[in-house]
Amino acid sequence: MLYASALLITACTSAPQKVEDEKKLNKIDPYLNSLVKKFPNYLTNDLIRMKAEKAMSNDLDSLVKNNYFDDIPLKILTISKNPHGKGSLVQFHVDQVVRPDRLSDAATFDVIGLMEDSLAETLNDKATYKIKGSYKAALDQTQVSVLVNQTYYSPDLLFSKNSFDDNQFNLGVFLCEVKSVKLISSP
Repeated sequence: MLYASALLITACTSAPQKVEDEKKLNKIDPYLNSLVKKFPNYLTNDLIRMKAEKAMSNDLDSLVKNNYFDDIPLKILTISKNPHGKGSLVQFHVDQVVRPDRLSDAATFDVIGLMEDSLAETLNDKATYKIKGSYKAALDQTQVSVLVNQTYYSPDLLFSKNSFDDNQFNLGVFLCEVKSVKLISSP
């Protein structure tokens, strides 16, 4: 009887947590919401779009360094030895999931992750992860080209509509010293 009660309590408390986690906004969402509110017609007015991109550009390094992107699921593009030093270089990109209540789902970016070989060896290139570590900066095209041959998304900051007429925020490419990874889903 005690075992059955414990099982029932566990079952009842586990399901709502998953639903609650799915409804939880990502760290970057309040910032994106305020940006869209400040520049409401950025998608139809190029002058306003350029102002919105400039505002984001001014804040981007601070957002990166304060780990505003470490709760967004990422897929792996490549895993290789770091050609410029010790450890491995793993390229991640956003694994887009579109939910209408989250502007972060419209954010696209890559992360060039530097990590220990032992951590890189545990990764599955078909899985989705959240990465934790020390985000360093948004990289420009020259910096990206020194580190890697290709990226999934452009290093250029650009706000636009995608093919479905939805918001799209291409935020660029970030550098991160990865300390840990959390598996979100695997094939």
